[in-house]
Amino acid sequence: MAKKKTTTPVSDNETTSLDEFMDASDEVTNDAVPARPARRKRSVFNIFLGVLGELLITAGLIVGGFVVWQLWWTGVIANEEQEVAIQEWYGDTEIPTGIAPSHREDPPEWTYEPGLAEVYGVIRVPSWGLDYEKILQEGTAGPGVLDLGSFGHYENTAQPSQIGNFSIAAHRRMAGDPLNDIDLLEVGDVFVVETADHHFVYRMIDYEIVLPTDVRVVAPDPFLAKEAELAGTTVTEPATRRLMTITTCHPRYGNTHRYVVHAELDYWTYRSEGLPIDLILEEERPENWEEIY
Repeated sequence: MAKKKTTTPVSDNETTSLDEFMDASDEVTNDAVPARPARRKRSVFNIFLGVLGELLITAGLIVGGFVVWQLWWTGVIANEEQEVAIQEWYGDTEIPTGIAPSHREDPPEWTYEPGLAEVYGVIRVPSWGLDYEKILQEGTAGPGVLDLGSFGHYENTAQPSQIGNFSIAAHRRMAGDPLNDIDLLEVGDVFVVETADHHFVYRMIDYEIVLPTDVRVVAPDPFLAKEAELAGTTVTEPATRRLMTITTCHPRYGNTHRYVVHAELDYWTYRSEGLPIDLILEEERPENWEEIY
């Protein structure tokens, strides 16, 4: 016979004790969770500082983007434009090879008058590598010349090989940095101006740093102009030298001054006869090249 299971009733005292325990637990739980503090209202000044900070960050991003565009991206575009322009200028003509005989007598008379922004030559600086080449265009103002990384010819100054001062300009920073290392050039370095029929080789003779307003550096003879300026007089005699002047901004990351390089025509060659000796690698030059050229 199965044993009957019995249930022991809970007494009133036990019930009361359990209720007290639950109430105590609720009190402990409520005490353990701190009340959420009221949110402090932001002052107008703090709001202003937050907005100002966001504006400064945005402005910094804009300025940074502009610097990247100006110093890097314009160079990418300019270098591409230079390659295309050089290829178009050469066209189907045969690129000179071999060593051309040097001429030191008076060069043939320059008669060609290029139109504004017209490409009419190539500038080379062997000190920066034999692969350095930049387009020469007429004029220095307006779009499509300096901003393409080209050298622009100052209007109303002498043309290549002419008596007077063949004056050109290019950017130092941006647009491919064509004159970034101009301050590394030394007296004796050469500049080769390649035109449709000739190579004109100029040799550096001096440099100076001037204010942007000092336009006498592109005078027919800047040395006579400087002497006259210091003496408080004017130049009266005509130019007799075949000079070249290159100008660019200075310092490297500014434009408060102009870095100016002066050169003088050393010799010239016929383009159809080859390259001037200064565009030939030293190991490819004949042993007695200094006597010949």
